Amino acid sequence: MAGPVVGLLLFEQRSFDDVVADVTPWLRAFCESVGYDSDGDLAFWLHGRLFVLAEDDVLPGADGEDYSALPAPPVQELVLSAGCASPEDHRLLGQLALDLAPRFGA
Repeated sequence: MAGPVVGLLLFEQRSFDDVVADVTPWLRAFCESVGYDSDGDLAFWLHGRLFVLAEDDVLPGADGEDYSALPAPPVQELVLSAGCASPEDHRLLGQLALDLAPRFGA
């Protein structure tokens, strides 16, 4: 991916299949071509722009980051990324992250 990335920290473990099952109907209401890509991540197009939702393979905290300011330590991270880096890609990515975060308690 050549665009911006947002990490959604989860405080309850969820399988990626459950995450996909939860968000796919919602995404299909306003996105095009929602489905798995060749890496097994969820790819979708919004206003002609590619976005990908994936599960981070590194556990939060394993890289030495300090999460002590959070109410609880995160147990999982979802990564939401945009395919390009225009201002519109940043805006849409931010809006998607704001809309997705409450769905997962992130």
